Amino acid sequence: MIDAPDCRYCGSDQLSQVTWQELLPGMQAVDAILIFDGARPIPRTLTFCESCGEWLPSSLERKQTEELIAVLRLMNAVPTLSQAQLEHSDQPDIRVHLDGHIFGLEVTRIARDGDEAIAHAQWRRAVERDGRLLRRKRGGTSAWVSLRWNPNPPRASAREVATLLVDLVEACLTTVPNEKHAMGHVDPHDVPETLLPFVHGLTVARTESDDLWVSGYGNYPDVLPEEIQTEIEGKANLASGYQTDTEGPWLLIYAEPTNPAQALDLTDAARSVEYRGGPFERVFFLDCMNRTAELRLR
Repeated sequence: MIDAPDCRYCGSDQLSQVTWQELLPGMQAVDAILIFDGARPIPRTLTFCESCGEWLPSSLERKQTEELIAVLRLMNAVPTLSQAQLEHSDQPDIRVHLDGHIFGLEVTRIARDGDEAIAHAQWRRAVERDGRLLRRKRGGTSAWVSLRWNPNPPRASAREVATLLVDLVEACLTTVPNEKHAMGHVDPHDVPETLLPFVHGLTVARTESDDLWVSGYGNYPDVLPEEIQTEIEGKANLASGYQTDTEGPWLLIYAEPTNPAQALDLTDAARSVEYRGGPFERVFFLDCMNRTAELRLR
């Protein structure tokens, strides 16, 4: 643990430093890929709260970390990029060091519904965090909880909704055998009326460690070719004015599964379109399941 301010979410002083490799254990040699002392220094560790599990970045760290994780996901999905090193920069966002060359890479993501969708995602995360902390306080059996949220739940007290969900989780756990991989399900007709505006069900399983609360979605929407083209053109207007000594530029458009506004699937239709690339020599799309396409440009 470290001497640091209390967690802004739960007030705990139990804060820890996590390395990039610990943050992304499924990826190989993450700490060797990152150039920590480059144009924009990268922190060697990131601060997390041990109590509620939240990441506690500064405003500068958030954008930098999200961009780097997106490019690391791309490298993991594209074998020809697997030997690259990444330097965080500005105009372009990332300098990709590969085979004796330095390529400039811009990074962006499509977010449907903008600020409203982001606010909904933050509220859901607050409910999940409060539910996890409340179960820990009550001393209940550790559990994995997957919530099936309604598309646009009304805004309400996160703590009150979490309390109702914890009661439902406890009731469901009484039906789950004490066996490995055993699960319990709450279907829509079993959801209490007080929770119907928010969720249409949940799944729980006993775990040996701490609670894990996640958001489950039935499916991810398809990305539309016109959305990709709009994103290319928006970044092209910026990139064309960059004065840089890098080769390229390249562009990465990515989706990610933690927010339904950004959890987009790649389709054959999106792959087959020929896009206007502007100044970009290569454009990649990375969907929420880490499926990747290098888009065709004209």
